[in-house]
Amino acid sequence: MIPASGHAWSVTFTWTSADENGAAATANCVCGNNPVHNKTVEATVETVGTTGAHCGQPGSVTYRASVTLDGTVFTSEDKIVNTDALAHIWNVTWSWNVDHTEATASFICERDGSHTGSETDYAPVETTVTPATCKGNKYVKYTAAVTFDGNTYTAETDPIEIPESNLGHDFGEWAQSKAPTCTEAGEEKRTCSRENCIAYETRTVEALGHTYAFAGWTWAEGYTSASAKFVCTVDGCGDTVFKTDSVPAETELRQADCEYDRVV
Repeated sequence: MIPASGHAWSVTFTWTSADENGAAATANCVCGNNPVHNKTVEATVETVGTTGAHCGQPGSVTYRASVTLDGTVFTSEDKIVNTDALAHIWNVTWSWNVDHTEATASFICERDGSHTGSETDYAPVETTVTPATCKGNKYVKYTAAVTFDGNTYTAETDPIEIPESNLGHDFGEWAQSKAPTCTEAGEEKRTCSRENCIAYETRTVEALGHTYAFAGWTWAEGYTSASAKFVCTVDGCGDTVFKTDSVPAETELRQADCEYDRVV
């Protein structure tokens, strides 16, 4: 009796799947002594190495397949699967210059503090938050934007008061609000023309004073005295005063004679 020669296995591994989460492989086994003896079996797969991914750098996972036939272990060549590089997780800090004409964004990666960068917006946009009024200053805010690592980052200031930006009143022409009379002062008023402002100013107009005109004489009986009448000619007044001459001057116009009376 001639003893059995035993199998002389030749194994070919086929990877059916492989990614960062795992792998699978089959082993095609063929006997070199008798090719009729062949089979395909699921191989055992183990992870034999990993390299962690970093910001901008891919990682990898190394798999190895094996199968045991008649007490002999057959192993595959290593299967290396690359993993995606990690994205930066940027934390951003903004700094503004004094007059808000520049804003700089400073970046530091949350995953790796040695990864840094910065970008500056040299023309932030000014937006009015509250317009200036006659007495109130204007408030504005500034918006900056930069592009870094393929993304756009923006920052906005809190409202900022612009010193001495109030408009001041814009008063119109003086208009009479109370007419003066001969004895009472009048008033003129002017109002601010700016929208939503109700401010106004007033000034006093002096009383007109009477303007008298002579309106005739009134004589006492016997012509012992005479009163001159004067009336104020200002519209709506009519104030009247009298000036009395208690000793009128006598002028002789004709002396008395035999036929005629004396005329004075």
